[in-house]
Amino acid sequence: VIYAIAWTYRIFLVGAFIAGMSYGLGSMVPVAIIMNRWFVKHRALVLGICSAGSGAAIIVLPPILTGVVIRTSLKIGFIFTACYVIIAAFVIYTFVRERPQDKGLDPLGWKEVLEKPHEHLPEKGAEPHESKMLSKRDWVLMGAVVAVMGAVANPGFVHLSMLFTGEGYRPMTVAAILSVVGIVMTVFKVLFGEATDILGGRKATAIFFIVLITGYILCCFSYTQSVPVAMVTAVVIGIGYPISAIGIPVWAADLVSSEHYGELVWKLQLIYAAGAMIFAGLPGMIADRTGGYIPVYAMFAVMTIITLVCVMAAYHDVKVVKRRRRMIAAIMDDLRSGRE
Repeated sequence: VIYAIAWTYRIFLVGAFIAGMSYGLGSMVPVAIIMNRWFVKHRALVLGICSAGSGAAIIVLPPILTGVVIRTSLKIGFIFTACYVIIAAFVIYTFVRERPQDKGLDPLGWKEVLEKPHEHLPEKGAEPHESKMLSKRDWVLMGAVVAVMGAVANPGFVHLSMLFTGEGYRPMTVAAILSVVGIVMTVFKVLFGEATDILGGRKATAIFFIVLITGYILCCFSYTQSVPVAMVTAVVIGIGYPISAIGIPVWAADLVSSEHYGELVWKLQLIYAAGAMIFAGLPGMIADRTGGYIPVYAMFAVMTIITLVCVMAAYHDVKVVKRRRRMIAAIMDDLRSGRE
């Protein structure tokens, strides 16, 4: 609404501030928290489906909004968007509940936990209700991970058009490349969630990070002006990008216990947004100095490799802590048995 009525640049900035605030409060953070309460099984799959909704919106809504603007005006386009958001908010308020208990239900998969507790409880010697938090070292690791992901993922996607245009690809070819990236990314957001549920967060993260690194390396071959190579690059990078959208809630669920989950998600999401904002102008600056965006994507590949190493180190630390706790618990059990 503010965009629609704005008549000066400063008022547009007010609208941008409020739009950014709503994005921070209403994006994957509340989705991750609510899905964590509603689902025991298929939690990552559901997060992938929710995240894929934004990708579908990017594919479906721009042509509709463009048609509205062309037939009427930009002002009417903003009003149309505001009405859409109001309807969406009404639907969410009417149908979505924070907890399944509000509707007299149990989280999906909870009955299986009750029927087969030994398949879901922690290993012998571990405390079933222990509170798990990140250590200072792991906070540093994960903070670095999400800051770099924000610096790499958002600018990486935004500057793809600049990369291929600068290397001499035709505008329609560039548009096709971006469409392929968007479609593949939308599909693989769901598949990343399913892979996480099947393989676990650690293995799925490693696989998708390796794919994303491969995609960035392929971007460096855009100088060939080969359309088939560009399309393969689009598919590979589209497969890898879901890690940037769903990685944070997946990592939070694996690295901390439920009572700390929401806090960790929003803090990491804040660091991610800060990384994206601070480094948004860096690719253009590098391209100006080097004469193109290929060095930028080479740098993205190196930064993503570092990110992968940090995530795996955090997972390793949590695994070591669990093993030590099981060992201590086992020793205590032996001592109690000896006393008895």
